[in-house]
Amino acid sequence: MELFWKAAAGVLMAVILGLVLGKQEKDISLMLSMAVCAMAAIIALSYLEPVLDMLRQMEKLGSLGGDMLSVLLKAVGIGLVAEIAGMVCADAGNAALGKTMQMLGTAAVLWLSIPIFNAFLMLIQQILGEI
Repeated sequence: MELFWKAAAGVLMAVILGLVLGKQEKDISLMLSMAVCAMAAIIALSYLEPVLDMLRQMEKLGSLGGDMLSVLLKAVGIGLVAEIAGMVCADAGNAALGKTMQMLGTAAVLWLSIPIFNAFLMLIQQILGEI
C-alpha cells in the first residue's frame, strides 16, 4: 500500500503543477498529465498481478476455457484505456472527443464480449433443455 500512497501524492503534486503550468504552458501541462497517467497505469499493473493469479486459479477450478479469461482481461483493459483517453481528451479541452472515446470503448467491450454472451445463451438452453 505504500506504493499507492506515493503514487497518490505524485498525482496530487502533478495536479498542482499542472494548474500552475496550465496558465502559461498548456502543452507541457498536458504532457505532464499523460506522463502521470502512464506512471499510475504501471503502478496499477503491479497491483493487478495477484488478481490475475487468483483469476487463473478460478479458471482451473471452474474448468473455464482460457479464452474466457482472456476476453475478460481484454475488456477490462479496453475499458481502462478508453476511460483514461477520454479524460485526457476532456483535460485537453475537447470533452466531446473524450465522450466519443468512452463510447468507442464501450462498443469495443460489447463486441469483444460476444463469445461470453454466446456461452451464456448455450448454458441457458442447456439448463432449459434438462428441465
